[in-house]
Amino acid sequence: MIDETEFVQMIKLQEPLIYKVCYLFAHRNPDEVRDLYQDVVCALWQSRRRFRGDCAPKTWVYRVALNTVANHHRHKLKEVIIRPMPGNIAMMPCPENDELVDRLYDLISRLPAKDQKIVYLYIDGLSVEEIAEILGISYNAAGVRLHRIKKTLIQLNKKME
Repeated sequence: MIDETEFVQMIKLQEPLIYKVCYLFAHRNPDEVRDLYQDVVCALWQSRRRFRGDCAPKTWVYRVALNTVANHHRHKLKEVIIRPMPGNIAMMPCPENDELVDRLYDLISRLPAKDQKIVYLYIDGLSVEEIAEILGISYNAAGVRLHRIKKTLIQLNKKME
């Protein structure tokens, strides 16, 4: 179990990750981002007793954050539409690539919510193994789903051309 001091330190370290996940689901609405952030931190605090250290704290935070924001919106919407933040906060795209980035995120937004999660984790630089661990699925299932998603994105892109 994580004690209060460790919890506060972990939240400070993982704060950018939590905000990024909240931002993806909040349709760029700052008030909703703050609300989701609080919900995620509360969910992390409530589930801290179940964290046994079997995975990295980052993996645990990702898993809880994704599940919390998805559950939040599941009650609100039939299907969650993720409005992505381009790339990493620290690595915003160059202006000349904005059109390409916008097109990619438009394509991703057409995927089912569960596939969008996988794509965003992949874009965030996580390995298939890390994605599998975060989503609680097998390595093979994560790899197959990612491969299928890439094919779907290619097909969607062709249809849009």
